[in-house]
Amino acid sequence: DLFTTEPLTAAQNCERLATTALIHAPGERWNYSLGLEVVVRVVEVVSGQPFDVFLKTELLEPLGMADTHFYLPEAMVDRLVPVCEPAEEGWKLHEHRQYTTDYPVAGARTFFGGGAGLSSTAVDYAKFLQMYLNRGAFNGQRILKEATVDSIMSNQEIEIREGSGWHQGLAFGVQNALGEAAGGSPAGTFFWGGYFNTTYAADPSTGTIGILMKQTYGANDPTSGRFSSLVFPGSKETH
Repeated sequence: DLFTTEPLTAAQNCERLATTALIHAPGERWNYSLGLEVVVRVVEVVSGQPFDVFLKTELLEPLGMADTHFYLPEAMVDRLVPVCEPAEEGWKLHEHRQYTTDYPVAGARTFFGGGAGLSSTAVDYAKFLQMYLNRGAFNGQRILKEATVDSIMSNQEIEIREGSGWHQGLAFGVQNALGEAAGGSPAGTFFWGGYFNTTYAADPSTGTIGILMKQTYGANDPTSGRFSSLVFPGSKETH
């Protein structure tokens, strides 16, 4: 699961995943997957810590991301923005039969995902992106090795996505020269978006960070592309 209110743990989730077949062989195609949930369990086994504790001590606290949580403490509950979807007139609250959008404040609070589930603020997430712009350092602390940052940004699709304006890294989409020439953001810009139409991009050549926090449901929301063109003047609405 990407996020769940059920009493599920990373270990139990991996046991379930182990019973399923791969969609395709690794490196053959790109697809969304639950592979990061397997990584979560590896982190727990190697570190001897629950993933939420490991993430807090190794990443969130060193970066000063005090407003970032899997499940919000009571004092922050009223800061959670509800998810909305378009209605005939304006907006209405989004409801879905497969999940509850109140998962950060509801349910068992036992599942800590590797690919989704954190709630944060634009200020906190800017610190995370700044660490990558600093090639793994933040406020004088080394969070990631420079070689690790290079690996994260490297093209993982050399054999399967030729002629594209961007490539998939290990954690981001990364713009290349073809994309920049076609009117996109500068080459090297790394970016992605969230399920509820959040979006972000960071350009190492200028140190520019753009983050748009939204809580809307629907895949045809044009705001992300418009936001990108404003943050990176001269670029088309590509992300």
